[in-house]
Amino acid sequence: MFRASTPAGFGGPAQDNLMQYHQEPPNVYGAFGGFQDKPRRSGLKKQSNIVSMVVALAVPWLIFTMVFAILSFDLHYRSKQLAVFLVGLAFVVVVILGYFAVESIRFGGNGDGMGANWFIFTFFTGFLAWCLGLAAGSANFARNMQPFYDVASMNSYTTIDPAAMNGNQLMDAGRMVFKPGSQLDLRYSMVFRDIDLHCVAPVCI
Repeated sequence: MFRASTPAGFGGPAQDNLMQYHQEPPNVYGAFGGFQDKPRRSGLKKQSNIVSMVVALAVPWLIFTMVFAILSFDLHYRSKQLAVFLVGLAFVVVVILGYFAVESIRFGGNGDGMGANWFIFTFFTGFLAWCLGLAAGSANFARNMQPFYDVASMNSYTTIDPAAMNGNQLMDAGRMVFKPGSQLDLRYSMVFRDIDLHCVAPVCI
């Protein structure tokens, strides 16, 4: 019997390593497989940043507009308690934004691209918008809208004859229209102060 022998220079650990190397499948490219690129997230991240920017800019404006409108217009005049309640609800929204800002600082934002910086920015601008809406709405109501609503809620009289009617008959009047030919009699004009300075003169015909 003949015994197969290994040629000189072959066999042992070196041959095993060489055979293992040749047994590994080669890397192929293109349609045959090969390396696969990781999915690109730059487009998704950019889109999420745009959404975060829109939210961070829109929320403070909505808070300011809502608070300013509630305190400026008819709702505040007819029901002050309801207006204060709605303004308080807007402040609750600001508090919720503050909670998310604190949580984003603790955990480094969320997985949707809304990072801690956007939450903090939205909270501070939302709180500033609420304060500005409160101050501007209250000032606008006191200086402009409340006097208008006071006059609009009173009675309106037309074709008033100064010769036939006196002031005591028109104490509830907010708006008055006199008969044609009526005019101020400046000979009897006078000035008096009731917090503000007023000039008065009788109307004659």
